[in-house]
Formats: sequence, structure tokens, C-alpha cells
Amino acid sequence: MKQLLTIIFFLFVITLVNGQQRHAVSVYIAPNFESGMAIATYYGVQYKLSLSGQHQIQTNFSFSDGNDWAIGLGYLYGFPILTDGLFFIVGGELTLDFFSRQSSAVEKRPFSLVPQGGFDYHVPKTPIGVFAIYAPKFSTSQSEFVDVATFQAGLRFRF
Repeated sequence: MKQLLTIIFFLFVITLVNGQQRHAVSVYIAPNFESGMAIATYYGVQYKLSLSGQHQIQTNFSFSDGNDWAIGLGYLYGFPILTDGLFFIVGGELTLDFFSRQSSAVEKRPFSLVPQGGFDYHVPKTPIGVFAIYAPKFSTSQSEFVDVATFQAGLRFRF
């Protein structure tokens, strides 16, 4: 039931903000270097809405090759730096993770608070952008409370 309510909430948010301008859809890869030499990689899709100026609301859906997946909702603020189109991004996100490998109900659906910081570049006179974000996770998971080695990099299409 919580899954259904969460999905309905995200659809409601996207419907509410659909009438606004300055939308962006991104595809990204999020390698995680925390587990020793192995890299756990997530792939995802983001929808971002610029509210006014530098304020942005972001939703995302990500999945891994291990059948784990996550959905998130967050707020970002972009500081313009150096040249047109380059922004330093800071913000945070609330994420709901679904792990297929654990058997405990507590482990299957931990919430995570994900502070974010990085760079976002909009290529001038095109709808294309690229971004790189550092996004450590602080989770309610009892086995992995802090995950400090998560990065995101991706390609963004703005409309």
C-alpha cells in the first residue's frame, strides 16, 4: 500500500508542475565505490522542474543490475558560476530504496536522506546539459546507515 501511495504522490507532483516552464529530463549513471573494490552501479531517469531562477524540484527513479531500485524527491538550488550555463548545485533528496537481496521487511524499504552537491552545465543555445553530483546517503537501513561514496553523472535534455 505504501508503494502505491508513493507512486501516486510522484504522479501528483509531476501533474501539478506540468503547466510550468523549464522542464528537464535526464538519464544518469550512479556508481557506488563504497563496497571495497566492487562498484555497485545504479542507472536512472530524473525529471527536474525549475521553479524560479535557481530553485528546482527533482524526482527520480533508479535501478541496478541486481534488481534493486529507488525513487526520490528533492530540492536543489543552483548558483551560477564562471560562465553562462555553469551552475554549482546544492540540495537534498528523500529516497525510498527497494532492495531485492535482503529478506527483512525493515531492510527492503529504508528511507534515505541524500544531501547533494555538484556541477550542472547547460550547453548554450541547445537543450543539452551534463551534470556530476556527489550524493552521500544517510539511511534508515540498519546494515548500512551511511554510504559516503555515491556519485551521479548524466546527460540532461531541457524543454
